[in-house]
Amino acid sequence: MTLRLLAFVLALPISASVAAQTTPAPAPGASAQEWMTRMAGVSRRFEYQGVMVYAHDGRIDTMRVSRRIGPDGTRDEMVSLNGDRRVLVREDGRLTCSDRDGAKVEVAVGEFPLLGLDPTQIGAAGQYRLTVQGRDRVAGLDSAVVVAKPVDQSRYGYRLWVEPASGMLLGSNLEDPDGGLVQQLMFTDIAMTKGSALPKLVPPRPPPSAEGSIAAGWRAGWLPAGFKLIGTPIRPTGQTHLLYSDGLAYISVYIEPLGQEGRPMEGTVRRGAVNVYAQPSHDNQVVVIGDVPAATVERIARGVQPAPPSH
Repeated sequence: MTLRLLAFVLALPISASVAAQTTPAPAPGASAQEWMTRMAGVSRRFEYQGVMVYAHDGRIDTMRVSRRIGPDGTRDEMVSLNGDRRVLVREDGRLTCSDRDGAKVEVAVGEFPLLGLDPTQIGAAGQYRLTVQGRDRVAGLDSAVVVAKPVDQSRYGYRLWVEPASGMLLGSNLEDPDGGLVQQLMFTDIAMTKGSALPKLVPPRPPPSAEGSIAAGWRAGWLPAGFKLIGTPIRPTGQTHLLYSDGLAYISVYIEPLGQEGRPMEGTVRRGAVNVYAQPSHDNQVVVIGDVPAATVERIARGVQPAPPSH
């Protein structure tokens, strides 16, 4: 992983949401699973624009976020309003980040915040206890508060504010295994409208097989229970990327040959809920990035190894 790409990744708030759908709002007394399903809708026919705050590491960043729907599909944009100017765009299935000089890097850490949420996977894996904890108001809008509490120490817990009519996630807290706040994202202002155009239908990609990591030539020797391989892109530079998710959190494993950028990276870096652990392994640089605790990414990185040859 390049240092430039790593800098971009650490600037991103991984667990904000911009998902909306058009199925009927859950009835009073609906279960947490119904609210999660509501939030995970894929039709995304609402356009919106608003301002979001991102609290992490003792500071607060402010971002302007928006979605536009055209005949060719949706365009999601996130622009930083303080600190270094960065622009994150998701369009036509690609996620790119631009810095203040206009340099662009394609980012593949996960989906654009929570767009890949899979409530069936969350429920099936049983790695979170889901509850509804009443109602609240965010950015002047009523919302249901849904809590996803992890059953182990290898991932964060989530507190989510969901707007009933649209399924929009108005805010999210990530909490460490002891209940301490790691980062918070919250809309302070938002306006939503029904899109005038239907989004382009993109054929779903078939999920990778259980042997996907082996096909890429590498495998993670250990992963927290419930994480599944959801992508194995291989870049022209020789870099391999293994992408895993448990339905809420994402973990990316990058492997590239040493010698491309001089001295390899080693050790841990953290920004908000995003932890990075890097180390050289088998003449390669291994970098693991995820919105999971630091101990989790380190353990995963230490277990990454070449896959045994297939017979």
